[in-house]
Amino acid sequence: MTGPRGLRGDDRGVSVALSHVLTMGITAVLIAGLLMGASAMLDGQSERGAERSLETIGERVASEVASVDRLAREDPRPGTVELRVDHPDEVSGRTYSVGLSESDCGTLIQSACVVLSAPGARTTVQVPLAIDTSIASESAQGGEMRIIYDGNEIRLESGYG
Repeated sequence: MTGPRGLRGDDRGVSVALSHVLTMGITAVLIAGLLMGASAMLDGQSERGAERSLETIGERVASEVASVDRLAREDPRPGTVELRVDHPDEVSGRTYSVGLSESDCGTLIQSACVVLSAPGARTTVQVPLAIDTSIASESAQGGEMRIIYDGNEIRLESGYG
């Protein structure tokens, strides 16, 4: 019943198997594309979340440094002012550092800048700071830190030491 050509020329059952293979291949490519797109979107969201967290922490640190500056200027006796502050240890699951810089942060009216950097998140944030006291260009790790005016300049130190 197969005729003179035999089974070699019979291709009636190939279309079902071929359609299954093509369907599986197309599905695999679509799922891989969706996973890669979702991964890229999550990475972007993580970086934006880290940047927003650093901006919030930077605003708080700038306010705290301004308070130390104000206290140092209002006290008629030269001395030491120390403010112990506590901020999150990590942003987006990564450690960060906080520093003070004499740069203008891209503004014309500010004299200094709080610089927050999270290398793991590839994010750096600068917050303008208006103070009259000179600052030390040292940095501290996020978390517990001290803002110290030693009679000459304001500096940051990690921990409560």
